[in-house]
Amino acid sequence: MGKMLFFLLASTSMLAGIVQAEPIHLNNQQSNYLAKPSGDYAVGFQDFRLVNGVINAEGAYECPGKTDSLYFPGINESSFGKDNQINFCREIMVRVYYPTQKERSPSFENYYLPAINDLQNTIRQEKNPKISEQNIKALTRLTTYTVKKSDLLDNKFPVLLFNPGSGDEAEEYENTIDDLVSHGYIVMGINNTFISSSVLFPDGRIVTRTTSASLPVKDQSVLDNILIARFALNHASTYFPMPLVNAMDLNHIGLFGHSMGGISVVAVGKNYPNLFQAAASEDAPPVSFGTRTYDPAAMQGFKSLPFLRLYAAEWRTLAGIITPPDAQFKLYPNNYYALLNSNENSPPPYYTDHANFTDHSTLQYQPTISKYLSALPPSTSFDIGTADGWHVTRLINAYLLQFFDQYLKNKPSHALKKCQPIVRDKIIGDTMLHCGERPSQSFSRDYQASK
Repeated sequence: MGKMLFFLLASTSMLAGIVQAEPIHLNNQQSNYLAKPSGDYAVGFQDFRLVNGVINAEGAYECPGKTDSLYFPGINESSFGKDNQINFCREIMVRVYYPTQKERSPSFENYYLPAINDLQNTIRQEKNPKISEQNIKALTRLTTYTVKKSDLLDNKFPVLLFNPGSGDEAEEYENTIDDLVSHGYIVMGINNTFISSSVLFPDGRIVTRTTSASLPVKDQSVLDNILIARFALNHASTYFPMPLVNAMDLNHIGLFGHSMGGISVVAVGKNYPNLFQAAASEDAPPVSFGTRTYDPAAMQGFKSLPFLRLYAAEWRTLAGIITPPDAQFKLYPNNYYALLNSNENSPPPYYTDHANFTDHSTLQYQPTISKYLSALPPSTSFDIGTADGWHVTRLINAYLLQFFDQYLKNKPSHALKKCQPIVRDKIIGDTMLHCGERPSQSFSRDYQASK
């Protein structure tokens, strides 16, 4: 968690041109500082270890010719399981979130401990005199809206795969994951071993981020993890318990991801368009795969795959990757580009920013985290936006929910049908939406579909 907290909480003033119905501060005074899921279901979860190999007669994994590309002899053998010391096959952890029945007094789980430990260590390193060791230790009591291994319902739900940004774990996106689950989705959060900062395995291993691999190898590793998880769904009864399998609607599978994970989502959409029925990327810069260099070809749309590109205000300069101000996405039918800002060319400080897609959008209001952020120098101020984090989270969730509802549940979205920006909290004009032309329809706000 500490790895993305490289930002300073800036002013919460609204950008010019945004109409605000009434003064608001949307911090809901929640003790866990996460957004409460807005749907009818509670959120359960189970963790699973997936290994890209076959178990031999001795109970060890083998994968001849498929050794993990992030295995480095003499360096990280101990990062692989004791049953995976022959070919060092790829291992990933997935957390499967699923809808469950709401309880009167649920026992919510604490926040993902490896992420909390990373954050605690980051705060300690700052040696802020206003933050005591007691304050830091208390962060382990941060709670979520999830319940571990709660009962599954006798229903079928569409399945979404989620891939996080570099350095983050899927559990750091529960503001969005939990909300989707509460509206009737099963979400499989993928933790990218050696890419995520700290991944906890069932045997107690915590596998940390590698510095030994090149960017092309890392990008391919993240993409491969999506394919491994998708393969597991094709053979769901082999990898998951039958009550969970029975709850999966495997005819309706979607994909979304943030940042590095979003770049791989785009690559999957281009190269494997038939694996998913719909996909969305969050703040994924248009780059050549395996690089962080702008590529005009990455502005192309998806002819056969419903696709939502969702961006924060800073995206055209994200991480020093400069997307020309006149570059526009070519949108085919059922393609969308949504911007969490009132216009394309706002200068910093940005209304929304890269970390708003993570739980940091609301965790910034937790007192200890807030003290830590407020003491950071201005040079680290561009990871989270000036807008109210609760509001931005609701906007993100609304765009994703309406998009996936339309294409995985056949529940038409008025906003997408009319190509009208989504409004939340009575704040009008703080997002933009462009849509690919659809057969026999035209929209005043559309980009023209590619020919």
